[in-house]
Amino acid sequence: MPDGKRLWITSRTFQTYSFVPSTEYITVYQRMGNIEGTIVVNIDQEKFRDTLDTSTSLHQEYLYFLDNEGRILNANSAAANAAFSFSDYLAGLSSSGETPASSLTEMDASWISYGKHICYMKILYNPDYDVFLAALIPLSYVFSSQIGSLLLLLGSIVCIAIITLFLAYRTTKRNFWQIDHLIQTFDLAEKGILLPKETAARDEYDVILSNVIHVFLKSTQLQQQLREKQYQQELAEKTALQLQINPHFLFNTLQTLDFEALRLSGKPGILNTMLHDLSDILKYSLEDTEKPVTLGDELNYLKKYVEIQKQRYGDRIVIYYEVDEALLNMRILRLILQPLVENSISHGIAALDRTGYVKVRIYRKKEQIFFVVIDSGIGLEKEELRRLYTQINDEKSKNIGLTNVNRRLILQYGESHALRLQSKKGMGMCVSFTVPAPQSRRKT
Repeated sequence: MPDGKRLWITSRTFQTYSFVPSTEYITVYQRMGNIEGTIVVNIDQEKFRDTLDTSTSLHQEYLYFLDNEGRILNANSAAANAAFSFSDYLAGLSSSGETPASSLTEMDASWISYGKHICYMKILYNPDYDVFLAALIPLSYVFSSQIGSLLLLLGSIVCIAIITLFLAYRTTKRNFWQIDHLIQTFDLAEKGILLPKETAARDEYDVILSNVIHVFLKSTQLQQQLREKQYQQELAEKTALQLQINPHFLFNTLQTLDFEALRLSGKPGILNTMLHDLSDILKYSLEDTEKPVTLGDELNYLKKYVEIQKQRYGDRIVIYYEVDEALLNMRILRLILQPLVENSISHGIAALDRTGYVKVRIYRKKEQIFFVVIDSGIGLEKEELRRLYTQINDEKSKNIGLTNVNRRLILQYGESHALRLQSKKGMGMCVSFTVPAPQSRRKT
């Protein structure tokens, strides 16, 4: 027994009886503390090896049970059957000048060269019993045990790479398609053609982008139309300003003729009356056409026009009025009735070989004011009436009178207040329109 030690462990072999085989034991010696004597515990090596075998689930892990001098007391079955002994490895440590015990105590977990294998070694020290437990796991077993996980990881990486490449290809293809669609859309837009929205709607991104494109193109188209209308309006204003020169010249000329006729005749006559009426008509027509007038003013202007026409046609024209006097102060568009009466006289009554009649009727019915001009002229066939409808709805029509009135009514009150035409060949024609009653009238 070593001097000075209270506990030590060693391995030994002995026979209990001569007729039985010898048995290997691990013997633990423990000195008594208060009395003379030593406790001796023998541990069967085979049973202890079985304990080491069952303490790990790895069949190729090497386990060594060492004393404080680095001597192998026991090992599991895998270590006992290993081609290379751990004792040789410990002997190598001793030959380098280090004692096995000190080397094992200070040794951290590390990879070592163990025989023909590379092993991961971990040393556990128990200071109570002054023993070591060394565990070695071969690198080849680590790889073989983890090959399934590695293959699964590799397969996952490959799948992710394939999916990523596929999504990148789809995204790139869609982006290039979108660019081609943009170029095509803008090319067609320059030609005035807008693609339907359905052609661009493949997903949410396409729907949003398509709507943005169509809103932009529609806005551009509206801006172009607005610029074109502004140009046409400016051109019309310039033309109107230029045309105003002639009426002013005529108005001044009529005044001169009136004075000359009065000087020659010495007293007012029919010619002076006609010149006065014509001067009033020109003055009335030169005022702002956008400024409403009373129905009474419009009728006075109309009657002066009719008086001039009577000097031309004489008794061949009879015109009478059926007007609700309660409406004489209502506001209406200027020069809205004269073109209708002029159309009846010029195209309906003038071609007759007999007296023609024109009736101007204005009345209220519920929330509408009705304006009706009826003549007993030559009338129109259905096809002629259809062509006339086409003419008055064409802004470029040469039929200035009815076209002008129809367009102004639509702009002021809406499509439902456009001119209505009724005619029958040989019986005359009726032109009518409605406007909202004064208390509910509004511009649409």
